[in-house]
Amino acid sequence: MMETIREHLWRVLLGWSELLGKAPVEAAMAGVMLIQQQLQQTLTAGTSLSLLAPVLPQPASITPQQQQLKKVLEEALFGSSPEAWLEMEQIDQLLAWSRQHESVATQFIRYLERNQWSQLGRSDSIHLPELESIILEQQLQQSNFVAQPLWNGTACETSPLTRTHTPLLDRLQHHYGSGLLTRSVARLTELAQLVLQLDTPTLSTAVTATQPNTGFGVAQAARGQLLHHVTVDGDHIQRYQILAPTEWNFHPQGAVAQSLSQLDTQSIDVEQQARLIIHAIDPCVGYDLTIHH
Repeated sequence: MMETIREHLWRVLLGWSELLGKAPVEAAMAGVMLIQQQLQQTLTAGTSLSLLAPVLPQPASITPQQQQLKKVLEEALFGSSPEAWLEMEQIDQLLAWSRQHESVATQFIRYLERNQWSQLGRSDSIHLPELESIILEQQLQQSNFVAQPLWNGTACETSPLTRTHTPLLDRLQHHYGSGLLTRSVARLTELAQLVLQLDTPTLSTAVTATQPNTGFGVAQAARGQLLHHVTVDGDHIQRYQILAPTEWNFHPQGAVAQSLSQLDTQSIDVEQQARLIIHAIDPCVGYDLTIHH
């Protein structure tokens, strides 16, 4: 949860600032990195992250870091508490908030509205459903599945947009589709929700292997669902596969490809529009952008 909070804040405080041509909010981000270090110390008592204690700490021990994060969100993004911000249910409330406060988040939303790019990049990408173990194990035997995964023959999306649901997001989805405004608010929404839920962690979705000597690890990472699959032979790892959310979302027929295909390559703004879409869906690696006019 803390890693996702950090990644969302990195994208907002630094990424959105860069896209706006503004100075990055480095002080707030540095504070978040320190909070993460403090939380890691609380969770592990100074040992390796791979050696987590079997008993999670009491919620009260996380309270100082949670309160610090709430303060970061209030001062650097929302202009109010995360709880108050999450109470917004109407699009008019969101747009009024973006005009009443001055932060990288409000500036970014005003930027999208001013350029009439709130619907930019909307697509009909299918949300990744719950993965069935037997089908998943069959798919993982295919040589190209991890590189270019399809589920039931379809390129699917897994992202904050596909797993975050509020009345405001429902209205944005209805009005703007999966365009830039909806995706941006989904990131802010998940960020606020995770900070408030930090002291009540939940287990990740389980995928139970049906074959002997195999196992799955599934987690909702910042950019979407992350899956690890391992096959062992005695004490030796026979096969280890990692299916990252980037492979789903940046599939040749996936969410990014669909969104980019909507752009007018003759527009003078096409490069900026393409970067906004790529950053909104968010690869976990560097990328090269080439535009053929």
